[in-house]
Amino acid sequence: MSIPIFSKIKNRFQYLLIIRNVSYLPCTRLKDKVAVVTSSTSGLGFAIAKRLGLEGATVSISSRNSSNVERALKELTDSKISAVGTVCDITKLKDRKELLDTVQNAFGKIDILVPHASKYTACTELECEENNWNEAIEVNLKSAFFLVKETIPIMKKNNSGKIIFITSIASYRYIDMFSGAFSIAKTGLIGLTKSLAWQLAPAGIYVNAIAPGLLDIKSITSSESAKNYIQEIPMKKFGTVDDVAAGVAFLASQDASYITGEIIIIGGGMNARL
Repeated sequence: MSIPIFSKIKNRFQYLLIIRNVSYLPCTRLKDKVAVVTSSTSGLGFAIAKRLGLEGATVSISSRNSSNVERALKELTDSKISAVGTVCDITKLKDRKELLDTVQNAFGKIDILVPHASKYTACTELECEENNWNEAIEVNLKSAFFLVKETIPIMKKNNSGKIIFITSIASYRYIDMFSGAFSIAKTGLIGLTKSLAWQLAPAGIYVNAIAPGLLDIKSITSSESAKNYIQEIPMKKFGTVDDVAAGVAFLASQDASYITGEIIIIGGGMNARL
């Protein structure tokens, strides 16, 4: 691919123009790696799985819906990405075990884990009923923790691994559309990132997180308050799922070999710090 493009370059200025107009240059920095991304048949999860696959990883995708798995798997394989798909409810121990067993039996290892399953409940903290609270904590925090815990022994066999949590900019600041148990659960993932990074670094397993800001997806852009928040973003635009996927790919690669216990906010400069 690079030969017909770069053979036509006559000078350095033309080279820079070409680079500026290419949003993604294929690379193989994740070649021979095996990545597990949960809740990954659409939206952000799928974008992450696809980006890891385009960078050379073999990816495992999953969803509770079999038709979604089949559709996403076809799209990945049509893009020449090596992938396997599993029907999995990440809140169930049996399903998590089957997911990990499927990947181990097929590839013998797991190098990268991205627990992405996410559930938003439309209520503030003071409006939240117990069943809403329990569901948000179970999907966003509890299931992520136990999937990581169950994956660690697999990673320890190779003395290496990358775990990347997906938290939220709402873990750092109040955003009305993400208030409630969702933001609290996502804040819990930050605590997990910090704690597990200390515990797992001696085993060669590095734990980081990505905190997406406001993305150009329907659930956000359709909100009444979206137009107000964009004024707080220096870039004056919403991010994309591909922006977040690029951050995950970086943390999954050797380019991030001296990074652990960190949370990268991909939010266009929006003020967000504890």
